[in-house]
Order: sequence, then C-alpha cells, then structure tokens
Amino acid sequence: MSQRKNSQLKNTEFIDQLNKEFNTDSSLESEGSAGGAGKKPEEDFASLLGESLKKMSRKLSVGEKIRGKILVLGKEDVFVSTGTQHDGVIARRDLLDADGNCPYKVDDVIELYVTQVRGSDIRLSKKATDKNVAEDLEDAFDMMLPIQ
Repeated sequence: MSQRKNSQLKNTEFIDQLNKEFNTDSSLESEGSAGGAGKKPEEDFASLLGESLKKMSRKLSVGEKIRGKILVLGKEDVFVSTGTQHDGVIARRDLLDADGNCPYKVDDVIELYVTQVRGSDIRLSKKATDKNVAEDLEDAFDMMLPIQ
C-alpha cells in the first residue's frame, strides 16, 4: 500500500510541477481558442495529463467489467488495452464465433470481465464470473425483474 501512495504522491508532485512551470508564462494565454474559457493550453494539458495518470494508476479487481480496445490478435492470445498501466490477455478461442472464426479485428472495443490479476498479468474473459452473476441476480431481485 505504501508503494501505491508513494506512486500517487509522485504523480501529484509531477502535476504540481507542470502547473508551476506552465503557469509562469502569461504570454501564452489563448484568446478565443477552440477551448475557449480563457484557459492557457498548458493548463488544459496539465489537467488532461493528471486525469490520464489517475486512470493509469487504477487497479482492476476480479469480476470487474471493462471495455477494452484490441491491441494485438495473436494465434493463441489476444492483447487488450484495459485503461490501466497493464494490458490484459484473453485466449483467442474465447472470442471465436459458432463457425470458429474470430469476428474481431485490431482496434475493436469489446466488453470483457477480469478473471485474474497477478501483478502485471491480467486475464480476461467474455463470460461473467460467478461474482458478476451473483450481483446481477441480486440486482434483478431488488428491482423485481424476471430472469431466465
């Protein structure tokens, strides 16, 4: 945990440093730019970078549903961007249709479930885990929805 806090602290310090550097030069103010609102382009960059770093430091947990972009379609595995520092892997056979063809291509966005997280190794699946099924059943019960 302390390593995670140190990482977040370093990210915050980095963002603060960027803001200090970019906010000192007032000659770069944008007037009537597409971003409008009188902000400096550097402020926008610093805030976008900060948001990006926050997303990258996010940790996935087993059972979580994610939307990921296919990065590589290998013969046995498919690598998917998870929106975190580490990419996920799903077995290509899990993505095959009834005819045995893979209907996906690189850059397609698909919904997957996290089935295993071990360090930087993230395993994904098209099928919901038991945890997801239990949560869905509980939600249906609470809302009195029929299920099949």
